[in-house]
Amino acid sequence: PQGSFALQTALAELADELNVSHAELLEKNRVREGSVLEILKCLGEGQEGAVVKVDSCGLDEAIDRGLKSINYGEKAESDDPNVKIGKGMVIVQQGSGLPGLDQSNARITLVSDGSLIVHTGGADIGTGLDTVCAKIAAETLCVEMDKTTVISGSTDNTPFDTGAYASSGTYFSGNAVKKAAENLKESILKRASEIMKEPEEDLTIEFPGIVKGKKGEKSFYEIAHNSESGVGGGQLVGHASYTTHDTALPYGAHFCQVAVNERTGEIKVQKYHAYMDCGTPINPEMAEGQVYGGVLKSIGHTLWEEMKMDENGVCLNPDLKSYGVPMIGDIPEDFKVEFIATDDPYGPYGGK
Repeated sequence: PQGSFALQTALAELADELNVSHAELLEKNRVREGSVLEILKCLGEGQEGAVVKVDSCGLDEAIDRGLKSINYGEKAESDDPNVKIGKGMVIVQQGSGLPGLDQSNARITLVSDGSLIVHTGGADIGTGLDTVCAKIAAETLCVEMDKTTVISGSTDNTPFDTGAYASSGTYFSGNAVKKAAENLKESILKRASEIMKEPEEDLTIEFPGIVKGKKGEKSFYEIAHNSESGVGGGQLVGHASYTTHDTALPYGAHFCQVAVNERTGEIKVQKYHAYMDCGTPINPEMAEGQVYGGVLKSIGHTLWEEMKMDENGVCLNPDLKSYGVPMIGDIPEDFKVEFIATDDPYGPYGGK
């Protein structure tokens, strides 16, 4: 956020010096689908990074919708002569983990009652990653969500994951879960073929957890019981590791309208509209909450938050009583988040 703040402020100042619209300057210089990001060669963290081609980018629609929603070119007036109102916009880009460096692993077990247990090293730190992994596994194996249990984040009983950082959860951990589910799917079809005496190519997995063939069908429950019996070949488990040099880049265009009282110094964020391209949102409700939280955090960073030190370098406001953070009463009067649907070719089910 701090890096974006500095860059976007510099661009706004440049637009002012050039006497052109800030929106026009961003449009001339922004990333587009098909753009090649040479700068990522510099971001290898100890090794040379990879040049990345942008294969999905929703910035065009995000910018278009945002300019219209906030009436960007129209000046807003206040009834109070002391209050001046301005409008601003930024565009943002984030990675999805670190291609060539990060690795995620997953394991999915078909248990005795026909349900699934997903083991993933990616820790859910409030981002809804457990739900994302459950949904990906359930979608891939055609089972109900409530038949999918996720065990995550414990190094004692989950496979290795580089970690929940750098917006990597959906892309790296999610892709590992998807690959593990596909691996388990192959094992289920192979075992079902042996049980049903039908060739694998004649079998399909359908909702809710049923293998169908030309002669009949078997539920995951029946297949699990056979596998774990004295005549079975053992419990069915899918494993996968996910590494990549490809990247899925989320984008956003944010717009706000701010009122400043020049006499009192009071600042009000009247409108804040965020348009986000996170591919196909796997968990839309939680993703929306993440954007609201991120925006409010950045409003705090911009308007209130400051560590105050005395002459000896001792922090004078070390607690939340004296350190100013935005609270629920400080949210913008008109506050909305909308997603721009893109289908990323590398993310799980198009998610970034």
